[in-house]
Amino acid sequence: MQPVETISIVGVGLLGGALATALQKSKLAKTIVGVDQNKEHLKSSLEMGQLTSATTDLAEGVAGADVVIFCTPVEIIPTLLNQALSHVPDHTLFTDVGSVKGTLTSQIPYDLGKGRHFLGAHPLAGSEKSGPQNAWDNFFYKKYVLINLPTEWLRESEAINKPLTIESEVVTNLRKERPPLDFLCLFWQTLGGTLLFTTATLHDNIMAEISHFPHLVASLLAAETPEAWLDIVGPGWQSTTRVASGELLLWQQIIRQNKAEIIQKLTTTLETLNCLKNELEQNEFGTLWQILERGKQNRDTVANRNSTS
Repeated sequence: MQPVETISIVGVGLLGGALATALQKSKLAKTIVGVDQNKEHLKSSLEMGQLTSATTDLAEGVAGADVVIFCTPVEIIPTLLNQALSHVPDHTLFTDVGSVKGTLTSQIPYDLGKGRHFLGAHPLAGSEKSGPQNAWDNFFYKKYVLINLPTEWLRESEAINKPLTIESEVVTNLRKERPPLDFLCLFWQTLGGTLLFTTATLHDNIMAEISHFPHLVASLLAAETPEAWLDIVGPGWQSTTRVASGELLLWQQIIRQNKAEIIQKLTTTLETLNCLKNELEQNEFGTLWQILERGKQNRDTVANRNSTS
């Protein structure tokens, strides 16, 4: 893939720092500009050689950018994009790394006019830690990256209920028809990602199941543990609740943004828990066995896959 002249990263936290690190290593951009209101993050990122330059001024930071990547909370991306539009060249591609897509696609169209476009992406990579200093090499290597396909691109016969691979006929045809999509595919492949393609609705459903709801459960387990027993918790408690150490404001915003999907998941889970409670009170253990058996099967499936990859 040929490098572009300038990529601007808006939001230089963990993911922004990881992107800058990966861009430096891959030489995908001649200039990498960081934009953030947190001067300590900018200072750290510059000192680690992640960025070419840094600024707290959005207009200055995106001026001349070929690609603008938003690594900020999802709820402020529409406002930032609108502010940036008048300061970028006509060919600029806007994208993001946010973990909720429905609210974005309802507010930001693909075609922004004057040859500028927005396409969302979401690398399934991260940590409970924050800040650019906690990014590492190969952050995105072999990590899934979900690329959002606008629903208007899909014919009725192409409606998808599971992620598409890059080899699928639908994606192959769309890459030929939509150069920004082709660029985004090559971009994330160069950074080591494994690409999957979803609509915004499918993306948010998947993330509620595999990320947002599990995070909420981990936080609930940690919060419900009596303080008196924290001194004696073992590795099981620590591994089960690890993600509860995530950035509070960020996760509050994520769950609020994807609340419809999470409410659905809460409803079905509460039904299962009520069934379990009723059976235990009756000295019956069928649901308990089903939960333990299915949980072990799913966990072992993922562990075995990871051990062979």
